[in-house]
Amino acid sequence: MKTKKTYAVIGLGKFGQYIAKGLIRSGEHVIVADNAERNVKEFKDITDEVYVLDSTDKDALLEAGIKDLDIVIVSIGEDIESSILTVIALQELSNKYIIAKAVSRSHGIILNKLGVDLVVRPEQDASLRLLDKLLWNETNMFVVNNNLNLCKLPIKEADVGKSKAKLEKELNNATSQQKKQKKIISVYQNGSWNLADDITLELGAILLLLEKQDPK
Repeated sequence: MKTKKTYAVIGLGKFGQYIAKGLIRSGEHVIVADNAERNVKEFKDITDEVYVLDSTDKDALLEAGIKDLDIVIVSIGEDIESSILTVIALQELSNKYIIAKAVSRSHGIILNKLGVDLVVRPEQDASLRLLDKLLWNETNMFVVNNNLNLCKLPIKEADVGKSKAKLEKELNNATSQQKKQKKIISVYQNGSWNLADDITLELGAILLLLEKQDPK
């Protein structure tokens, strides 16, 4: 049986509430905390792990059980100092993976310098996702011009274990009679895009493929 991860969400503004409620509805074990009683009130009906606390206080976090957790999301709003001090306290309590919301570019830089595992800027990230949906059609193809397309597509099971360079050569050999040139720009796997030609393709990898139609 798969062991469930342990979560905490600190800061219950709109972003924090959305994440916390989503995790709770999915049956995950989640500790929720905020420094204001009004923000935690509605959570008391859906979880027992609700705390009003000062998240910059390591002892308060420890008492709430926010120690050695798998994932902690810090969703503190405009109080950048509290956000930074909270991250430091969480690191000292050996929480394994920390996600923190940044409210500005400089805030994000500081969080990255502190070693936060993932820094998010919700409004910026949402804008990028919307732009992605607008630019890419339902077939995951972006038409650059009449002769040039960008495609995102998963690899076939038969291609697992091949290198990016080998698969690109095979793709071009298969379409040589159609007068199409294909270039694998990048490979997405293990949570990031990789540009290396010698990367070994794994099951579930996604290709970013540039396809050029030669003029007739």
